[in-house]
Amino acid sequence: PEPRPLYGLDRLAARPEAKVLVVEGEKCADVGTEHLLDWVTVSWPGGCGAIGKIDWGPLAGREVVTWADCDAKREPLTTTEKRAGLTGAEIDALQASKPFLPEGKQPGTLAMTAIVAGLKPLGCKLWRVRIPAPGEKPDGWDVADAVADGLTGAALASWMQDRLERVGIDQTAPGITPEAPPKR
Repeated sequence: PEPRPLYGLDRLAARPEAKVLVVEGEKCADVGTEHLLDWVTVSWPGGCGAIGKIDWGPLAGREVVTWADCDAKREPLTTTEKRAGLTGAEIDALQASKPFLPEGKQPGTLAMTAIVAGLKPLGCKLWRVRIPAPGEKPDGWDVADAVADGLTGAALASWMQDRLERVGIDQTAPGITPEAPPKR
């Protein structure tokens, strides 16, 4: 049924003053909960296609940080390239030669931009984690991968804090200011 509840809603309700981290997927929310003890980490069910089906109301007025998956999608093949009669290996090589899509066009970033746009009218104070550029990490790199890479506990919190950027007021042309949420 819609609207769907946030994953981690129970944790959110138990800590009404805590800062909130929104991540992609339940696995990432659980990892965030385990390693970022000063935060309430939540996600939403149904993936990026379900963002509009979620009740984001429980985040109203909260300090919210979004952490997008660090996707590494490339420019798509052209119609001519698709029709060239190439083999599977040739298609893979051609696709690998294409440039990465800019961060703003990567699926994870697009999802979090849509979430931020929906949270702004709820009076949230909004930040985002500045993720590595497309291609710097494996496709889909996220908080769970950061932990697998050895960033745990206080080191993960510090890495995240150092990469926080305030989301600008104008969501039609996102602007970033260096102001970060106060450390607690």
